[in-house]
Amino acid sequence: MNAKSISPLKYSIHTRIREFHLKRLLPVRSSGRLLDAGCGLGYLTEALGYGFMRVGMDRDINAIRSNSR
Repeated sequence: MNAKSISPLKYSIHTRIREFHLKRLLPVRSSGRLLDAGCGLGYLTEALGYGFMRVGMDRDINAIRSNSR
């Protein structure tokens, strides 16, 4: 995503809380595969998937279009 299309939801408290808890609960790994079903705009996939082969799926066609840029 480019700087002009960043959504304010990326920095919402809900996104940051989910990211914090998922990082705490998931085992520590430096590589692997990550599937995010219902990824929306892909914020958590991006935050949790560094070093991973990432795949995000969502039913919302607008979310898919915004992530494919």
